[in-house]
Amino acid sequence: PWDHGGGVLLKLDHVISKDADGKPLSHVGDFVWNWTYYAARNKQSFLYFYFWNTKTGKVVISAEDITAQRQALMREMQYLMVLRVYHSERLLGYKTLATDLLSLGKFACFAQEKRCSLRDVLEQRTLLDAFIAQVPSCQCISVVKWYTFLSERITESELGFEVAVPKKLAELKKRSNDYIKSRLQTAPLPTRIYLGLIN
Repeated sequence: PWDHGGGVLLKLDHVISKDADGKPLSHVGDFVWNWTYYAARNKQSFLYFYFWNTKTGKVVISAEDITAQRQALMREMQYLMVLRVYHSERLLGYKTLATDLLSLGKFACFAQEKRCSLRDVLEQRTLLDAFIAQVPSCQCISVVKWYTFLSERITESELGFEVAVPKKLAELKKRSNDYIKSRLQTAPLPTRIYLGLIN
């Protein structure tokens, strides 16, 4: 269990995943979390914090790639993912966490571009609005998800700051809903006619 009694503290040596025998697979401070034991049929599954590398498959990162700024952003991402793991309403599966981490990486990429921290992006309305303005429609759902989670489920004492209320929040939610509607499939035949054919 994660103890938030000590305030905002990233415990790098805290065990975040174990195998079937209870042996540690990953610690919070690892830049790759091994989530294999929690994946379906124990399929090899990893959560990568290398947000600037968006290629799927095998991730090869050299020591030179991890600049001081990138490391600081990854540490912030790790803390937010710890909150996601321990404060979600239900036990989250690997795919959900991988999607959440990927979308969190978009925040980190923006922060890297603006030469600021993730906290700055989430805490300062102007930066949050600027981030929202450049988010593609297909990513609005995950941005809304993170915003809702951090602003409604996580207390200020757990997060360490208050999440800003962006001016573009309503627009973001509308874009998210419009995208969801656009993805819904329409039945090629009305259900009544289809049922009649079957009968």
